[in-house]
Amino acid sequence: MMYRFKWLFCLLSVLLVCTISFCTSPVSGGGGFEGEARIICQVQYSDGSVASDAVVKIIDNSQWLEKIKRGESVVIDSTRTDQNGHFFVTDIPAHGFNVIISSDKEQLMIFGADTVFADSAREYFKVLKAHASLRGNIESEQVEKVYVYGTDLWGAVDDQSSFEIDRVPEGLFPLFIKESSSPGLSSYSFLRTVELTAGSNYILETETNRGGILVDDFELSEQQTQLGTVNGGTTWYSFYDSRDFGGNTTMEISVVPDDVSNSMKLSTTLRSGFEYPYAGVGLFLSNMRQYVDFSGFEKIEFDARGSGTLRVSLKTASGVFSDSVLAYGWVVETGSEWQRHSLDLNSISTFHVWGEYQPWDVYSLYVKMLEFEISDHHNEIDAPIEIFLDNIYVFGVPLENFSTQK
Repeated sequence: MMYRFKWLFCLLSVLLVCTISFCTSPVSGGGGFEGEARIICQVQYSDGSVASDAVVKIIDNSQWLEKIKRGESVVIDSTRTDQNGHFFVTDIPAHGFNVIISSDKEQLMIFGADTVFADSAREYFKVLKAHASLRGNIESEQVEKVYVYGTDLWGAVDDQSSFEIDRVPEGLFPLFIKESSSPGLSSYSFLRTVELTAGSNYILETETNRGGILVDDFELSEQQTQLGTVNGGTTWYSFYDSRDFGGNTTMEISVVPDDVSNSMKLSTTLRSGFEYPYAGVGLFLSNMRQYVDFSGFEKIEFDARGSGTLRVSLKTASGVFSDSVLAYGWVVETGSEWQRHSLDLNSISTFHVWGEYQPWDVYSLYVKMLEFEISDHHNEIDAPIEIFLDNIYVFGVPLENFSTQK
């Protein structure tokens, strides 16, 4: 019996030594963060062979923009895969991160942004894909660099306003730009989001930096907004009066090719028989459907054409918090040709719906939704209405406000 206990003790000792050796092997990384969150991954090439000695970078996704602004590295840890294609990284911050894996075969991939909890581990199996490239032009003499969000990749803008970024992973990536209006004074802003596929050479058509936050230009999927790619949410929804409430108006929305780009098409017929027929589209400006601080709001700009009247609304805290339903905004007439509309704070008005008019005040500076509504105001009843929207921008509100809960 004594020999059995000695044999079990030796076996447990060997297992413990092996476990410690694995956790402290050369392919382990460590940044010294509290919580000791860990990720374990096995990597292969697309042909099924082992991806050994591949470079692995851990990108701090939650602090990415702040670190770019400070000129700090966004790579919080790095390592390589072992001879079996495995890597193990520990002591990473327990919040959002991206993992970029690259190799000499010019195949790479990215995954994340994941959240791992303190004192926990995530296990993955990943297959590498061919890299993509990105190039384009930006019509602005002040733009110096173009950054690929969630990575350590960037490209310098040359004298011809062109840039190139090679070895970009497949995926949906927001692009940020660095501008210098004067020596020593730089600013960083969101440009647009691009969708890259493995092995592709993506060419960004001549892009004009308008200086505001791009809400959407409808170059992505039908409901996903450009703003949603940088604040973690924000998709389009439609609304209309329904038969359940005595009306029968509906709203059809679609993204269609228009000239050289896509636009959103709104199709409806305001049916008689309902007291206030209406239909439209909108989006929650915050990823958590919370209120966004609009205290610095200057204007909203968008392109529109069509055969009807639009009511552009900002649904504010003063309306949602009270018993009345209030919105602030503008009324826009559309025509057969594209027209750029610039709606500023000086021309904003209060829309009266089941309540009293209120001025744009401190309670109104928190906005929850942006909506484009077609109603019986200047529109013909029982007649088809088609309106197209494109290139929607908001000015004066910092990008970080759209991801801040209020």
